[in-house]
Amino acid sequence: MILEVGQYLGMDILPRHFYSEIPDMRHLKRSRSWMQPYAMTGVSGTNLDAQLQFLEACIAPEINAHLEKNNVYDAACEANGVAGFGRVEADLLFAYVAS
Repeated sequence: MILEVGQYLGMDILPRHFYSEIPDMRHLKRSRSWMQPYAMTGVSGTNLDAQLQFLEACIAPEINAHLEKNNVYDAACEANGVAGFGRVEADLLFAYVAS
C-alpha cells in the first residue's frame, strides 16, 4: 500500500536493492501480460549437467573435499552473526576465493 501511494506521488518508498528493479505498480495494474508463464527455451545455462561439469572444472579436488567435510555456510553465519548468501552461494564463493 505504501509503495503504491509513494509511486502515485512519484516516489519509491522502499529500499533499493540490486537483486531486482522496483516495480511500477501502475504499469503492472494496466496489463496482466506479465502474469503469463514464460518458457526457458533459448535461455543459456539451464542445463544442470553442464553446470555441474563447469563447477567440477573450476573447483580443485582438495577444495571440494573441504566443502564436503565442513559446513562453510554455518561457519560463515556464526562468524558474521547473520545469514548472508544462501548455502549454495556460500559454498561456491568459498570455492572460488579458495582456488
